[in-house]
Amino acid sequence: MDRLETVVVGVDGSADSLRVLDIARCIAEPAGARVVAVHAVGLMESASGNRDAPEGWGETVFEHGSPELAIERVAAREDADLIVVGARGLAGVKAIGSTSHHLLETSIVPVLVVPPGDRPS
Repeated sequence: MDRLETVVVGVDGSADSLRVLDIARCIAEPAGARVVAVHAVGLMESASGNRDAPEGWGETVFEHGSPELAIERVAAREDADLIVVGARGLAGVKAIGSTSHHLLETSIVPVLVVPPGDRPS
């Protein structure tokens, strides 16, 4: 990778994921890189058929499947130079969630894991 061209970001609609999206934009903007938000679509969302990205998400891909596999597929398709995800998802139980853990273990693309914004000082 000579320069940063594409940053893929996992989003789930939580406040933390929107913060992660903002951080990804701060990293991408100076390099002129594009940011692609990825939202994993499960069975319940498939049934509703709603595919409009919330305001502020920017370029968004709705990908069927688990979050970790959806992010990996989009990162490969978009030839991503960096993946940015939150440390934990909507469940928010563990210090590091299953999606970020999986990506750190398996991705061939560099992964930046952003800690939650509600950490004590």
